[in-house]
Amino acid sequence: MMLVLCCAMNLRTFSQEIAEDTTTVGIREHVEEVRGVVEGLQESSTEVRNVLDVLRKIKVSGYIQAQYRLTDIFNQPQSIGQFSGGAFPANVKHQFQLRRGRLKVNYDNDLTQAVFEIDIVPSGVTVRDVYLSITEPWKRTFGLQAGVFYRPFGYETSFSSGSRESPEQSRVVQTLLPGERDLGAKLFYAPQDGPLSFLRADVGVFNGTGPNANEFDNFKDIIAQVTMQFPFDDFEIDLGVSGYFGKVRNNTSDIFVRGGNGFVRSLDTNNAGSGVTRQYLGGDVQFYYDVPSVGGLIVRAEYIAGVQPGTSATTVSPSAQPTTALYKRDFAG
Repeated sequence: MMLVLCCAMNLRTFSQEIAEDTTTVGIREHVEEVRGVVEGLQESSTEVRNVLDVLRKIKVSGYIQAQYRLTDIFNQPQSIGQFSGGAFPANVKHQFQLRRGRLKVNYDNDLTQAVFEIDIVPSGVTVRDVYLSITEPWKRTFGLQAGVFYRPFGYETSFSSGSRESPEQSRVVQTLLPGERDLGAKLFYAPQDGPLSFLRADVGVFNGTGPNANEFDNFKDIIAQVTMQFPFDDFEIDLGVSGYFGKVRNNTSDIFVRGGNGFVRSLDTNNAGSGVTRQYLGGDVQFYYDVPSVGGLIVRAEYIAGVQPGTSATTVSPSAQPTTALYKRDFAG
């Protein structure tokens, strides 16, 4: 009888140990499953976080400018509105226009910036900005920018049409720097702090043909600009000086230069293929003042003078090779 009880007790103890072992294994397996799920969620969360970090660096923006234009003169030998706003078609005295339809994508990765901007209007799609900008990581003072971007000349040239008080730029800027941008590369110096933090300097080399035209000669244009900001308690004064130094290829043996009361023809076989000087010097100033109980007051002024090559028909900077003789004109505006 005792032997049977002992065997029964041993069997009971053995079955309890098996049950306990089975329960422990099940819990461990469940824990492992939960751990795998948690690790998978962590990996997914990391991937989502990485995607969000990239998306935070991308900014998509844009704006639309619509306008209505009216004139009481039409069908003239010279069309009304030949500059940036566009000419009136024949037999048209008033019209609605989509002046600008900008779409811009900006990727900003602290030291690296990539920008792509297009203009979408009924007349077509054109490139406005396509460039890459890199700043050195040690002092964050020097940088390189390459592509299609604003020419570093003057204040109004790079003043965005989305912020400008008037729909178009001044006539002198439209004549000298049509499209405002150009294809090239520049170095810039812009200290973020220290005794020279008020200073910025840019110098670049460009094709000189504008943002949407190919190079047509063997000359490159050099553009340089220095700007300074002097903030005070309730007002600020900004100053800038700029220089443009380039040439336009002459396609004929004739060049017309200023002489007497008009232009004098310079006929020389060496003129064909030579470069005619294109040189601008400019200065600008902006005054900002917080008027108490009223708001902000801004006064801007800019002056540009130099030498501009053009044809007998136009003085606008060419985007393609002029086929007729060039005129070397002095200007100020």
